[in-house]
Amino acid sequence: MYVLCEQIKALANLENVPNAINFNDYDGKTHSLGFHSDDEPLFPDHKGECEIVSLSLGAMREFKIKKKYVSESTAKSTPLCNGDVLIMRGKMQQFFDHAVAPGFSDGGRRINLTFRFVRKANSKCKLHKMSKANY
Repeated sequence: MYVLCEQIKALANLENVPNAINFNDYDGKTHSLGFHSDDEPLFPDHKGECEIVSLSLGAMREFKIKKKYVSESTAKSTPLCNGDVLIMRGKMQQFFDHAVAPGFSDGGRRINLTFRFVRKANSKCKLHKMSKANY
């Protein structure tokens, strides 16, 4: 996994190697993820910014984005296909929500890996000591 994280670092022009990976399995065309932002306090750096790199594998899904607190009908969308990489940077999580729409007729399985930086881990978490040393 570390080798993959190093490759993501190079591909996304990141300063450091991500220290966390989130695995999402969309098994079939009905699985989706509603509008949300990844604005938990453990992600932002000292400027309030965070970087999230998303790698899509398998079936295509529509990725939607909209400003927070506005209607879903204002959302813009783009297809994320097998092998696509999407990078969210800066203060995007503070001002925008994103979603993954249900699949289309193919109904195939989609795997999504999101690479992140946990910067403010809970002091009871083993990652806390690592994050203080590396970030």
